[in-house]
Formats: sequence, C-alpha cells, structure tokens
Amino acid sequence: MKNVDGFCIPKVNNKEDVQEIEDAITKLEERLGAGRFLKVIVQIETTEALNKMDEIFIAGKGRVIAGAFGADDFLTDFGIQRKHNIEELDFYRRTFALKCAAHKMVSIDTPYVKHKDPEGLKNELEYIKGIGMNAKFAIHPLQIDIIDQAFKPNEDQIIFAVEFVKVFEKAMAEGKAAIVYENKMCDVPVYKRMVEVLKQVGLR
Repeated sequence: MKNVDGFCIPKVNNKEDVQEIEDAITKLEERLGAGRFLKVIVQIETTEALNKMDEIFIAGKGRVIAGAFGADDFLTDFGIQRKHNIEELDFYRRTFALKCAAHKMVSIDTPYVKHKDPEGLKNELEYIKGIGMNAKFAIHPLQIDIIDQAFKPNEDQIIFAVEFVKVFEKAMAEGKAAIVYENKMCDVPVYKRMVEVLKQVGLR
C-alpha cells in the first residue's frame, strides 16, 4: 500500500454502498496497522446516486473527500442518448456541483472524451468552473496540463487577490465590513474568495 492515499470507487448509489466500502477499507487499515488514513472518491453514475448524494456524503463523512460525475453511465441509466453537448448535462452537472458544495466535497467533472480537441476541452473547463465544479478527470495525458492550468489562478487573478486582501484587511482593522474597490462594492464574501485564491497558490 506504499504511496496509496485512497480509492476512486465506481457506482456508489446509496448509503448502504458507502457502509460496505467503509467496512472493507476499515478491515484493510486494521490489517496494515496504519490507522484510519485511506480516503475515497465516490463516482456518481446513476439516477439513484444523483438523488441520494446527501445520504452518500453524510454516510461517508470522514472518509469520502470528493464526488466524481460519470456522464456516460448516468445518461445510459437514464435512457438518454449522449450527444456530447453542454445542454444535455447542464441540469445534472449543476445539481451534482451544488450537492458537493453543500457537503464541502470536491466536485470532479466527467472526462472530456475528445482527447484531440484541446480547444473544446478549454471551453468545457470554462463552463464547468462557472457552475461550481472544482476539478475534472482526464481521459488522456495530453489533457492533464490543460486541466491543471484551468483550475489555477492566473497571474492577474493572483495580483488582484493580493492587493484586494491587503486593502480589505486594512479596512477590517478600522472596523469596516465593506469597501469600494475598483468602483465596486465589495464585502466579506468577496474577501473570502480572494483568500481562497491566495491559499491555492500558497500565499496563505
């Protein structure tokens, strides 16, 4: 088990599945004598799973760290022919991302299967970031850098976050909870988002 941090497990449909996974991993950890250290990514790939994400994440608390949306299996289970356009999955992706966020889980989007279409991948990445997804599976090594860069703040975003946080923290020290920054009214939620940007790049 050297260098193994956990498992990505397909077809997790309900809390009973989570309990079965928990029992199996606990036995493995006991055999290894290494304490409770293995984490799980649950793959949400059926209509039942999407509808039961709350119970899946509640049952997996402390073990499950992320959900991964499996589009092809999901649409097959739903009886829908996949057309590989954004519209066909929009509602289900948004529901998935929302449930993950509500339970403080990382949301991982389904792979972009056209591995020789980097521009299409970039467009899809912009879309999924806009609906709250945190990550995306790669289906080919050529996709890894594109995906990695998409979820990293760029230089302009980092500079903005550094300056904004500096100004906002000065305002907070003066007892203020909102400021006007670049002609926009900004309050604590904006500050928290900028702090998260800094954390992503190791500046917090």
